[in-house]
Amino acid sequence: MGNPKKNRSKVKSKRQETKGKETQAKRQENKEATKEKQEERIKRGTIVDFKGSWGSGIAIISIKDDKGKIQNIPCENTTTVRALDSMFEGVITAGHSVNVEALRGKQIKWIWDDMGLMLGGIAPDTSYPIK
Repeated sequence: MGNPKKNRSKVKSKRQETKGKETQAKRQENKEATKEKQEERIKRGTIVDFKGSWGSGIAIISIKDDKGKIQNIPCENTTTVRALDSMFEGVITAGHSVNVEALRGKQIKWIWDDMGLMLGGIAPDTSYPIK
C-alpha cells in the first residue's frame, strides 16, 4: 500500500501549492485595487489662475477639472511655483514673481494631500486633449 507518511507529505505539499497560488492571486487583486484607488485620487484639469503671497507662503491655484468645475486648491506658494516652473517655461520672472499667463491653459494632473486639504502632488498632463 505505500508509506502513509509519504502520502500525507504529498497531500500537504499540494495543499501548500494551491494555497500559495491563491495567496498570489489575492496579492495581485489587492495590488490592482490599490492602483485603481490611486488612479481615482489623481485629478486632471487645466490651470485657470494662480494667486500667491510671499508673506503668508500660501497660494491658490485655480484649475478647471475634467468635468468643467473650477477647483480652487490651496497650496504652498514657493514649492508650487518652483514645481510649475520646472514643468512649464517662463513661470518665474525677474523679481521672483509669477507669470500667470505662462500657466493659463496648461494641462496638469494633481492629487490632494493625505488629509485632502492642500495640493499633494502636481505634474504636467499630456494624456488628454484640452476641452
